[in-house]
Amino acid sequence: MEKGVYHFTGIGGFGMSALAQMRALAGLPATGSDRDFDAGRNPETRAALEALGIRIFPQDGSGVTAAPAKVVASTAVESSNPDLARAAELGVPVIHRSELLAEHVNFSRAVAVAGTSGKSTVAAMIFEILDFAGLKPSIITGGALLSLKAKGLLGNAFAGGSGPLVVEADESDGTVARYRPALGVLLNITRDHKEVDELRGIFSAFAANCGEMIASADDPEAAAIKPAAGSFGRSATG
Repeated sequence: MEKGVYHFTGIGGFGMSALAQMRALAGLPATGSDRDFDAGRNPETRAALEALGIRIFPQDGSGVTAAPAKVVASTAVESSNPDLARAAELGVPVIHRSELLAEHVNFSRAVAVAGTSGKSTVAAMIFEILDFAGLKPSIITGGALLSLKAKGLLGNAFAGGSGPLVVEADESDGTVARYRPALGVLLNITRDHKEVDELRGIFSAFAANCGEMIASADDPEAAAIKPAAGSFGRSATG
């Protein structure tokens, strides 16, 4: 990862705060802004981020200077946002949250958990098993793990060391197809953010990029994505 400052616009969101924490836990500089913080909302999240050394700015562009290597934003951030306007004015690159997550996945020994539902639960289970085995795993997820909250963290991110990185791979914006994990886990495919036909294409691309793939045999759509994959579930035969 680049050593310059990364500024996270909308840092209070679960996906953004996880990435900001990973950067801070790696000893790299991170700053952020969030409208909820400006309005006095979500003080617990702000305090947890600041405890890691992440400086929080008002979301008025003041946190974006020529110093940041990048500004990170999500789809929820409007193009008219003051931080993005300031970045354009200064020529600071803006990247999507999913691009940064893909960097973590593609340059780590990653386990990416995908599917319409159950991702946070299964990612947490995998992390806890690896941690119990002493493998020093890391995690980036959309849920809060109680074991991590007990450490004073938000619970959605942890940098464990040299072990595998477990990530929750969100399909809502289609960027899951950018991930190239060592192991992919596909739980299910049902209509949610997108129609099933579109999801088949997204998850097929995801499966093709995985070093190894495990799919749920209980879900016909997931099982059909990559028939040669290892499978799990009541109907699994191998």
